[in-house]
Amino acid sequence: MIKTACLVMKKAVTTSISLMIAGSIVVFLSQFMTLDNAFPALVSYLGFISIFGGVLVMLVTLITVMFPAVSQRLEQCQH
Repeated sequence: MIKTACLVMKKAVTTSISLMIAGSIVVFLSQFMTLDNAFPALVSYLGFISIFGGVLVMLVTLITVMFPAVSQRLEQCQH
């Protein structure tokens, strides 16, 4: 049970950081697209959604860690 909590928290943080980095790269690259259609805007929106999703996952992880039962289980994790 403890290993599962540790693994889930590590995966949540990794997923969050990956989404934020990927979204930032996509938004940055969409600024250099010079097409005369809506594709650059669509790519930019997808990047912003990815960044927002990463922040949301991190926020949920932070709130979950604040629960006493979860916090006690995570204190027993080996880093």
